[in-house]
Amino acid sequence: MKINKAKPRLLFSNNTLEVNRTAFMERFGVAQTDDFGKHLGFPMSLSKRKEKNFSFIVEKVKSELAGWKSQMLSLEGRAALIESVTATISTHIMQCTYLPKTITSEVDKLYRDLLWGSTADKKKLHLVGWDVVTQPKDYGGLGIKKMELRNKALLGGFVAQASEEKAPWAKL
Repeated sequence: MKINKAKPRLLFSNNTLEVNRTAFMERFGVAQTDDFGKHLGFPMSLSKRKEKNFSFIVEKVKSELAGWKSQMLSLEGRAALIESVTATISTHIMQCTYLPKTITSEVDKLYRDLLWGSTADKKKLHLVGWDVVTQPKDYGGLGIKKMELRNKALLGGFVAQASEEKAPWAKL
């Protein structure tokens, strides 16, 4: 097996001298990059502004909801749509990364607006508070999960798996 020389890239700190950059690139035969792009939808290079790193999640939710005419769906249909979109959001990202509150709040706002039929042009009255809507169905809610709580639950599951001594990767 051989390394594909077209794929590897070096990302240098701003403090790295140009002489050292050149030496590394020549020694390893690898080009320099400013951005590694994405892997499984997750940005490989993270900026200091966490909101910027995860804004793609909000964009993904917007694109999922954009194709639907929420005015033509019943309240139950809109709730089901929210649940299906929630299930398709990058669960693997939420299992290993605590998302910033601004991101989870923005996604929840998109869901609220869809549920009550609000659009950019026309705001509708939200008939029931979001805290009530997100209660389980047995308690009078619609069972829609808040993004922040879903993120914490997925992280908790990851911690539980990591604490199992039988798993070889947990031993490592």
